[in-house]
Amino acid sequence: MNIKTNPIPLEMLLEQLPVNIYWKNTEGVFLGCNEANRKSFGLNSASDYVGKKAHDIFPTDEADEIERNDQEVMRTGKPIVVEESGTTGLFLSHKAPLRDENGQIIGLLGASINITHTKK
Repeated sequence: MNIKTNPIPLEMLLEQLPVNIYWKNTEGVFLGCNEANRKSFGLNSASDYVGKKAHDIFPTDEADEIERNDQEVMRTGKPIVVEESGTTGLFLSHKAPLRDENGQIIGLLGASINITHTKK
């Protein structure tokens, strides 16, 4: 199959990835995520996620760690890879600045993999 003649919408690809994908604005407000991410945290729909911050979804200590890591990425403009632990497991999180067409940082893009069983 030629992807140019049979394009697959990006949303469809994101939904099928077995990795947590999410993006936020510079204030840490979730703008979107894929199904794997919602299921990891017991959320039923995007409306349970979009418009919320880490502190609305996670316990305080987890949310604090997530927000510290996110702010580092947006402050430095450089991607990071970090282990983030929480009530649902240990995640290897890849976080990068989300940029607009002019290169300005407008938020954060993340991909996290649950590595709880791998670490054991």
